Parts: sequence; C-alpha cells; structure tokens
Amino acid sequence: MIITRAPSLRIPEQLLEFGFYGIGVCLQHADGDLEMLVEPRPWRPKRPHTTDCWWFAETAYARFLKQSPTDPSGLSLTPSRPDLCN
Repeated sequence: MIITRAPSLRIPEQLLEFGFYGIGVCLQHADGDLEMLVEPRPWRPKRPHTTDCWWFAETAYARFLKQSPTDPSGLSLTPSRPDLCN
C-alpha cells in the first residue's frame, strides 16, 4: 500500500496491524521517493499444492468454460447467468 501523507498519531496501531497481516506500507514523498514504513511479507501457501487440489481446480475451470458462451477468439460474449447482472 502506498500512502501520500505522513501517518498521524493513530496510525502506529494500524501499521502494526498491516505488519501482522504481511501488508507492506510505503510513504510517497513529494519528490516521488518511496520510504518503506512496513516491510511486506512474502506470500507462502499454508500447505503444498497437491494433485487433488490441481484436479479440482482443473475440473472446476473446465465446467466454467462449458457454461460460458464464447466467440472464436475465446472472449466471453455474454454472462452465463444474465439474471445475475440486473
């Protein structure tokens, strides 16, 4: 997250919360330089990707593609559930 104003007195608690969740915060100065206030934490999955997870994702995506009308270029022309778009 990039903020353009210096943090107020209430922000330290919020910066601690950003740090707890691994969200990085930078302060952008008027000259465009960025100052890192909270370092971001790299995302790591809680468990390794298994073959079962891969199979489920592929099956769900295949079913999604079957329900979505597409033109030859592969772009979706209409939503699969037009009643939800109103």
